[in-house]
Amino acid sequence: MSVQEALAYLEISRASLYRLYIKPGKLTPLRNPALPHGRLRFRATDIHALRPDKAPHLDAAPARLLTEDAPGYDPRG
Repeated sequence: MSVQEALAYLEISRASLYRLYIKPGKLTPLRNPALPHGRLRFRATDIHALRPDKAPHLDAAPARLLTEDAPGYDPRG
């Protein structure tokens, strides 16, 4: 996840990202020597862990799976 995506998700400024999360060690940027210096990337799971109220609920079942099953076939009528 790029810095801009992280800022939009967390709804904070770049300075707040550094002050609240990077400097205290709550969030560590990915190290990739292939990227130009200054381009920070983060794991999406790390960003989602900082705001659990906005994180997608992976345990929630789709609505189509929450409906009751149809009654089974009874050959006796």
